[in-house]
Amino acid sequence: MTQMHIVDQQGAHLRVALTGRLDSAGVGHLEQQFNVTVGRADRPAIVDFAGVTFLSSMGIRLLVSAAKDLSRRGLKLVILAPQGLVRESITSAALHRIIPVADSDDAAMAMAIAMV
Repeated sequence: MTQMHIVDQQGAHLRVALTGRLDSAGVGHLEQQFNVTVGRADRPAIVDFAGVTFLSSMGIRLLVSAAKDLSRRGLKLVILAPQGLVRESITSAALHRIIPVADSDDAAMAMAIAMV
């Protein structure tokens, strides 16, 4: 089952962790919570992808929508630690050109607070 956990919402950035498949069913399960928590955040957001096992076009749409919502307010969304096929999906879709992708916590934090 696809899940979202809020890891940190008190610091300079919001950090959430996603687990499972970001396919049609997975996105349908968490889309509203993700949009409210991440898309409407009042600080940059880091989305930990270490536990994401599949990324479909529906998952990409979810991320792009939240990134655009944040960008309108001068904030960023950063993807942290995508693995294997998920990383390949990000690269194939050129999502990394729209949303920064980091391999470490330190890099993600630096990207999140960098100017938009």
